[in-house]
Amino acid sequence: MSSPEPLHPPITGGCLCGQVRYTIHFPAGSKWPPDPHTCQCTQCRKGLGALMGHYITISATQITWTDTNSTFKRFNSSPNAYRGFCANCGSTLTWQNEKEIPGEIELLTGTVDEKWLVGTKDGEGVGRELCEPRGGNFWFANAIKGVTDEVRGGKKFVEGSVLGTTMD
Repeated sequence: MSSPEPLHPPITGGCLCGQVRYTIHFPAGSKWPPDPHTCQCTQCRKGLGALMGHYITISATQITWTDTNSTFKRFNSSPNAYRGFCANCGSTLTWQNEKEIPGEIELLTGTVDEKWLVGTKDGEGVGRELCEPRGGNFWFANAIKGVTDEVRGGKKFVEGSVLGTTMD
């Protein structure tokens, strides 16, 4: 008996210096595309050095860290929450809240390899599927008028929970 076909071929990514690499698998029963979303909380802004974070939600069982000499480290950024980063180049790769959403990883979409986000000459990129924030826009109360308040797609949540109040 053969195993079911995956929903999508594996997607690869990693940090800026290449010391931390990963492969995301999409076996039958997983979600394709994964839930992309943005966050404008102060923690994301400070941790990323950017006006907003852009993430995809995956199960921890879907990711394989492919470098055995990894410089991947974790920083306890708030209660029960950890940011995963490369200790060599500083690239932030993940965010996890092990108490509230155990087993899930929020992966920084910008760490996905360019061939998946932008595509190749053959046009095989899946950037739109991975980037349109169907999963929501969190902490939209912190949006900067005329700059980060014009994100298209997904509900706009005042704070950081899909169970919270929306601005729509």
